[in-house]
Amino acid sequence: MLVFVAVLLSLALLIMILYPVSLMPARRKHRNTDEIKKYRYAHRGFFSREKNIPENSLTAFSAAIDNGYGFELDLHLTADKKLVVIHDTSLKRTAGADISVCDVTYGEISAYLLEKTDEKIPLFEDVLELNAGKVPMVIELKVDKGNAKELVEYTLRALEGYTGLYCIESFYPDALIALKKSAPEIMRGQLSCDVRREDKCFSRIKNFVLKNLLTNFLTKPDFIAYAHEDRDLFSFSLCKELYRPCVFYWTVRDKDTLCIAEKEGAGVIFDSFDPSEK
Repeated sequence: MLVFVAVLLSLALLIMILYPVSLMPARRKHRNTDEIKKYRYAHRGFFSREKNIPENSLTAFSAAIDNGYGFELDLHLTADKKLVVIHDTSLKRTAGADISVCDVTYGEISAYLLEKTDEKIPLFEDVLELNAGKVPMVIELKVDKGNAKELVEYTLRALEGYTGLYCIESFYPDALIALKKSAPEIMRGQLSCDVRREDKCFSRIKNFVLKNLLTNFLTKPDFIAYAHEDRDLFSFSLCKELYRPCVFYWTVRDKDTLCIAEKEGAGVIFDSFDPSEK
C-alpha cells in the first residue's frame, strides 16, 4: 500500500513539474513586438457586409490600410501550389461552391466571386503588392490534409524580399514547428481557443491540448492569440501569470471588449465595428 501511494505521489509531482513547463512560450521578446502591438488589426480585413465589402478581399485590405489599421488574413495552399487568401477550407460559405481549396487549382478558384460581389479570392502575392509595407499584417496559416511544411515553405517563399512588418500565427503546432525550424527569426504565434465551444466535430483530445497550450514547449511562440471569450481558462491564465507572453485577443466585436483587452495589455484583432468611432 505504501508503495502504491508513493507511486501516485511521484506521478502527481511529475505532472506538477511538467505541466507549467509545457506552457512555456519563447523566452525572448521578439524585436518587432512593440511595433506590431501599436496597431489594431482588422479581422480578415476591414470588411463590411453593409458596404458590400467581403472578408479577405483586396477591398477589405485596402479599407484597413486607408483607416490606419493593420489586418489579419488567412492562407490556404491550392492544388497547384498557389497561396490564396480565404478563411474556410471550402468555398461554400463565401463563394457558394462546395469545393475544397486544396483540391483545386487557382484557375478554378478564380472563377468564383466573393459574397455575390465582383471580388475574387485574392492571391497572397496580390495582397503583398497592395499593402507594400503600409501597415503590419497578421498572417494565419491554414493547414489542409497535413500540408504544414509545404504551406510554410510557400509562405516563406512569397515573403522573400518583403520588407513590411508582419507576424505569422496558426492553430496548427506542426506549422509553427516548421516555421521555427525554417525561419526562427520571424515572429510566430500560437492561435488557441476552446474549439469545441462552437465545433463539436473537433476531437476532445486535440481540443484539450490546444486550448491548454500544451505544445508551447515545442512551438515556442513569441505571442499567443487567444479567443477573448476563453481568456479566463486556467492554462491560459497560468501561462500569462508565469511567463508574461505577448498576447492578442480575437475576435473583438464591441468597444467594451476592446477596452478590456487593451486595459489588460493585449493586442486586438477586431471585426463588425470601427474602433475609432466614439
